[in-house]
Amino acid sequence: MLLVYPGWPHETEQIDGTLNPTDWWPLLGTNDAAQWGLAAIQNLALIGDHVPDI
Repeated sequence: MLLVYPGWPHETEQIDGTLNPTDWWPLLGTNDAAQWGLAAIQNLALIGDHVPDI
């Protein structure tokens, strides 16, 4: 699932020259996605005691 903001291009490019064919979106790289994921983990570690139990 791609998080797309209004005004950003929605088109992906089909890449067939890799081991597994995939869609590539030029505005988001793997390093960018990894950095966002690590930031989410760090934020949860910082606020973990303040999150209510469901």
